[in-house]
Amino acid sequence: MLYFIGDGPVASSSTMAMLGPGRTKLTPQYVTAFATVLGFPADDLAAMAGVAAATDPRLHRNHAELARLAWNARRLTGDQLSEVLDLARRLR
Repeated sequence: MLYFIGDGPVASSSTMAMLGPGRTKLTPQYVTAFATVLGFPADDLAAMAGVAAATDPRLHRNHAELARLAWNARRLTGDQLSEVLDLARRLR
């Protein structure tokens, strides 16, 4: 989600987990990507994190809608999410 929606780095779950305790450096690209995926202004997250937001990120043209979709998808079970992905592939 960070990469496709918010022009962020491709990062594993373990890399993202290392951001909290500071074992991975929080960069402007991470700040902007997380803010975009979470659906709030990058400057707000940048102010809270003490790291500047990325300049001129290449956000997906539907980033706000995709962020809402990703947020709502968190409630789906693994089987339900698989069904959604299968349907999306068929609709392409």
